[in-house]
Amino acid sequence: MKILVVSDTHGDPGNLELVLRILGPRMDLLVHLGDGARDLDRLPPGLLRSLPSLQVKGNMDSDAHLPPSRIARAGSRLLYVSHGHAALASGSPLPMILAAREAGASACLFGHTHVPHKSYQDGLLLLNPGSLSRPRNGWGPTFALLTLPDNGGGRIEGAHYEIRVETGRPTLRIAYP
Repeated sequence: MKILVVSDTHGDPGNLELVLRILGPRMDLLVHLGDGARDLDRLPPGLLRSLPSLQVKGNMDSDAHLPPSRIARAGSRLLYVSHGHAALASGSPLPMILAAREAGASACLFGHTHVPHKSYQDGLLLLNPGSLSRPRNGWGPTFALLTLPDNGGGRIEGAHYEIRVETGRPTLRIAYP
């Protein structure tokens, strides 16, 4: 299973549209981690086609119907999905890690910082895709791809990609695996 993870588009869905045009047909799920979660509604009609998507509310989102965090099933795995601003206000992702572990999740996905991050803690994947519209710390626009093993075993793998403009046209390149 392939999952596209994005965050912090902040009302500018242009790079999200680009990524979906290139990768969308090969994805099984799209996860938007907030601060622009409703940018999915601003995409050209039909671009998402039959790609399932889920969103959570970020600190800059006003949609009261979006949850601040959620547990989502992806294949045989559970994902803890949050924008992360409330937990990160404490200065640590520990509250999210504990919530993910309590739920039995295999991955803890969060945004808010606009900086890509990937690490594993005792088998739990911690992943922040960065930002597609307002990157920080020298990064270009970034997103992440998750690969879940088909057999339900093994760990979830994540990789970050950065949008670069080379020879006058945008390209996607792996930022770090």
